[in-house]
Amino acid sequence: MLHLMRKHAGSWMIKIILFAIVVVFVFWGVGSMRSRKASRVADINGEIITQEMFQKAYYQLLDNYRRTYGDQYNDELLKMLRPEETVLKQLVNRVLMMQEAERLGIETSEEELKDAIQQIPVFQNNGAFDYRRYNLLLSQNNISPEQFESDQRDQIVLDKLRAVVLSGVTVTEDETRQWYDWYNARINLSYVLFPPDRYSDIQTTQDEIQTYFQEHREDYRTQPRVKVRYLFFNPEDYKAQVEIGDERISEYYQGHPAEFKSEKRVKARHILIKVDADADEKTVEAKKAEALKVYNMAAAGKDFGTLAKKFSQGPTKDKGGELGWFTRDKMVAPFADKAFSMKADEISEPVRTRFGWHIIKVEQIEEASTTSLKAASDGIRQKLIDEKAMELAYNKAEEVYDSVYDGDDLGVAGQAHQLPALTTDFFTAAKGPKEKQIGQPAKFAQIAFGLEKMAISEIQDLGGGYYLLQVTDRQESIVPPLEQVAAKVKEDLIKTRQDQMAQADAQDFLKSAKEGKSFADIIQDLKLEPKETGFFARSGVIPQIGYEPQIQQKAFELTVEKPLMENAVKGRQGWFVLRLKERQAPDDAGFDKDRSSIMKRLTEQKKQAAFGDWLVDLKSRSKIEIFRDVTKM
Repeated sequence: MLHLMRKHAGSWMIKIILFAIVVVFVFWGVGSMRSRKASRVADINGEIITQEMFQKAYYQLLDNYRRTYGDQYNDELLKMLRPEETVLKQLVNRVLMMQEAERLGIETSEEELKDAIQQIPVFQNNGAFDYRRYNLLLSQNNISPEQFESDQRDQIVLDKLRAVVLSGVTVTEDETRQWYDWYNARINLSYVLFPPDRYSDIQTTQDEIQTYFQEHREDYRTQPRVKVRYLFFNPEDYKAQVEIGDERISEYYQGHPAEFKSEKRVKARHILIKVDADADEKTVEAKKAEALKVYNMAAAGKDFGTLAKKFSQGPTKDKGGELGWFTRDKMVAPFADKAFSMKADEISEPVRTRFGWHIIKVEQIEEASTTSLKAASDGIRQKLIDEKAMELAYNKAEEVYDSVYDGDDLGVAGQAHQLPALTTDFFTAAKGPKEKQIGQPAKFAQIAFGLEKMAISEIQDLGGGYYLLQVTDRQESIVPPLEQVAAKVKEDLIKTRQDQMAQADAQDFLKSAKEGKSFADIIQDLKLEPKETGFFARSGVIPQIGYEPQIQQKAFELTVEKPLMENAVKGRQGWFVLRLKERQAPDDAGFDKDRSSIMKRLTEQKKQAAFGDWLVDLKSRSKIEIFRDVTKM
């Protein structure tokens, strides 16, 4: 029956039936109560978080990590980030908040939802909502309008809930000043570093290695891995079968006029004098006067790029205010309105936007134009060939898919259709396959880890073509026997011993320093030298030491009365003994300048803290049961 339905899934009647089944799945659940309970990850006041929900959110988070960390993304980083716990926490919090919103009667009207979506910039064209663009972008990201609108509706509800919870949160002038003084203080440290690698010739016995391994077994646990056989349906292989005539090209040209129209473009520079959007009138006028002085210099013939490098407070300052080419919709309305009303080489008087006052110089203008059919023909032909080749590749994938059942050998099926079956090496969910020809390896891995052994995936669009996947082998997470990881265990044991020795010497040094001895006196026999950082602030890096947030935090707790830390502190280079040498108070003149932005930032931080406290209280009043160890899923 299932195979029959799959074979005829293109029929409109089957699609209606399938849609009805999906609706039942979503709203009522399927299977026995026992099977539903077996897939539970958590129960939040009676609302279930399923394993499927967890895995979907988990792989989305992994995708975000891959984009964020790039080449630094690996299994070691994942151990540190603990994505399983992050996802579970996010899911639990979201369910709790939606439940509380429902209890408070917070809802979203269809009009609110419509307005919110229409205000999203990526769905707009020339400042107006474009329904065609909306559907296209959602389709490109494999999101249905229904799913997107449901998510947006929930987000509006959550935003309203947050506004209700945080309605009374404010920041006073005294709090603002205290934060300014605290954040802008600077200190200078004397320090001695005990690097672990100075302790060489560490000897270990087999018994010590065995003991260390037993105490740290979980550090050597492998990630689950799978090996996948797959068929790739490459559109490039079908292009030779495609012919596109002149009549089809003309039809496309006539049917898609917007694609061949170029909007007016302007190439410009600007000088920005920043003003907060909520600044008072006196500040706004003072900044305008500042901008007018710069404008007068530009109008008098001073080089605009040189003025921008000297006076602009925007991100393009170092490039002489250069913005490059842009269309009207790429700039905020007041800026765009002015720039697109100017002539080439004209310089505007200051224009106010939410960022501040802008002085604009238009350098070049390209008027709107329409590409002729003759000029557009080659591009249209190539696009239609690509589209048809994709269609043929999909049809072939569908033909193969309809010929196989779970458990069939996908390689044999490929041979029957003159397609080579490819096989990956073993890979983890975190890294995905290393074969370069696989598009979207993260999504490939997500699909593979959702399959049972020898099951065949549905047709997958992973960019650049279509795939059918079959898991041919699976290796579960294990702690390997010592003999397989002995070299790594020995290396880790030696590093641990080195670290312990460095810490012990640093602690002994600190003890002597607390007895009143100078760094120079204590260090004579250690072949180390005391150093000085120079003044530094709470943010950024510590001179000579580097980026060490924990050391930085502890260093700023030191006082004249208590210049030494209680214990040596560990950093990337080794163990540090630190002594406060000098502290500088911040410059009072900077407070008036930064007051508004500080108060705005503090208000947001205070709101985040208040919302976190509210959420903790909400959890304490809720019944939360966790059924699965997510670190082993």
